[in-house]
Amino acid sequence: MQAELKQKWVEALRSGKYPQGAIYLRSAKDYFCCIGVLVDVSGYQWPPLNGAHGYTFGQERTTLSPAQREQFGISYDTTCELISMNDGSRQFTFGQIANWIEQNIEPTAQLTNCDICDIRPGHRVMSASGVEGVICEECESVQS
Repeated sequence: MQAELKQKWVEALRSGKYPQGAIYLRSAKDYFCCIGVLVDVSGYQWPPLNGAHGYTFGQERTTLSPAQREQFGISYDTTCELISMNDGSRQFTFGQIANWIEQNIEPTAQLTNCDICDIRPGHRVMSASGVEGVICEECESVQS
């Protein structure tokens, strides 16, 4: 998980701005689970409410899809633990969940988009002339 996003998430959980709910990422009455707060602070623009129960994040209402977990840099096991803390019989507060996130989710380096396509994250490379850049695997394979 990117350090900046992790910090925003933890701060938002502690802010008191988000009423804590269960089951749905964001309920029809604007209650959030801890993962819904992550979605919100990521800048996601929630679509109009479609149905009586909760808003959607892509096709999801209650959890993250594999692609969404990858986007945020959190594992399936971490997602399950967060859901258990938020929705389970233990019913942790957002403050307690924020503490757990700080102690258990490691920040990763910010990914930089490819200098060629500017779409996909890439890895650092050094050209023969000594110029440093970033290239994704797809663009690199085309250039080879």
